Amino acid sequence: MISMINTSLAASSIGNFRPRQQEKIAGAPESDADQVSLSEEARQRLATDESAAGTATDVYRVSGPVYRISDMVEISGKALVAVKMTDAQIAEIKLHDQQVAAREQANFNYAQSHQYQPVGQVFVNGQLVATVLDSGAYELSSSIPGLSDTTLSPQERLAEIARAVNGKISYSDFVATGSWSGPAAPEAMLPPLTARSLMEIIEQEIEPLRQKQRQLQA
Repeated sequence: MISMINTSLAASSIGNFRPRQQEKIAGAPESDADQVSLSEEARQRLATDESAAGTATDVYRVSGPVYRISDMVEISGKALVAVKMTDAQIAEIKLHDQQVAAREQANFNYAQSHQYQPVGQVFVNGQLVATVLDSGAYELSSSIPGLSDTTLSPQERLAEIARAVNGKISYSDFVATGSWSGPAAPEAMLPPLTARSLMEIIEQEIEPLRQKQRQLQA
């Protein structure tokens, strides 16, 4: 299930859709862990580029946390080994990322066009407390203790919530919550995923090669 949930609502039994991590454009480093050491050759090239263009216009996009190699060694507790990947492996990883992104977008589009619909809402003193969808999923404005963890029909869930908060159920004129959810697309409707990920290439090619090299050196 894919969901777009209003941050003011506590979603229960709805599988939240998490967009891919937003890219961050790295500017001035904020801590020592973000600093990058430049070789003298790189410094000279940067100075030449700045002189020619009047200002540096290149930016680097960073996704996820940034670590120094020394930090990674301390975390792992052992020496790290750098392995040069082949051009074919690098191209396959890039293709894998593109295929994954295409599948995520297809899943999102399918869910958006097949959104679950509300079947009832629970109110207490005129305030919206819960919305129950035809899928059986529900949204809460605040946590309600004691609700069943088992799968219930939409009507059973509405009744349970209404009893828990002594509220009234409305079956029409639904109040918009700013949230939506929908099913994941069937596998047959998704673009194929044929390329391997970085971890798969490491497990299937790089690590076996390293083990063979260690055996020959023993």
